[in-house]
Amino acid sequence: MMKQMELRGARRQALQVFRFLQVQPKFEMREQIYVTIMSILGREGKLGLVKDIFSGMKDENITPTVHSYSVLISG
Repeated sequence: MMKQMELRGARRQALQVFRFLQVQPKFEMREQIYVTIMSILGREGKLGLVKDIFSGMKDENITPTVHSYSVLISG
């Protein structure tokens, strides 16, 4: 859903969906969700926000893989 929002230029709404999912008690956040929003924000040049989301992923005990680090490197 977030990728479709990005394609339509609705990046802010994609971030809102991400934030909404984070607070849902029954929704299991996975690394791929974090990677998706970090990619969207990185392409928008929001590197500080990408770093914050990456840190939040680690705070949620989601182990970063090469995909997460690739997004950080590519910015």
